[in-house]
Amino acid sequence: MIRQFDLIDNPSLRSRIVAPFLVVVQSHLYDEGPTLLVAPMLRMASTAVLTRVSLAVSHQHQEYILMLSELGAINRPTAAIVRGSLLPYEDDIRRALDRLLTGF
Repeated sequence: MIRQFDLIDNPSLRSRIVAPFLVVVQSHLYDEGPTLLVAPMLRMASTAVLTRVSLAVSHQHQEYILMLSELGAINRPTAAIVRGSLLPYEDDIRRALDRLLTGF
């Protein structure tokens, strides 16, 4: 079962070079639809600029930027393999989502 804040492979071959992983932001308690709401994890560039809705995160000793402003939906079947979890970043992710969706 895919859970909220799980990391999955980016199914897009074109964007996988820049964003190898997606983070599931949709609650695992809602599993009725055919899609999952996700945000991309971009490889951290030395010139990266973080905003109030993007977060620096680490996975397998590499730094990434979680771009919550780039939310999108993917088909559930493409999220078959879980590569990790950003659950330790839950509070930061929720605060950033609140800023994005409510402005606060």
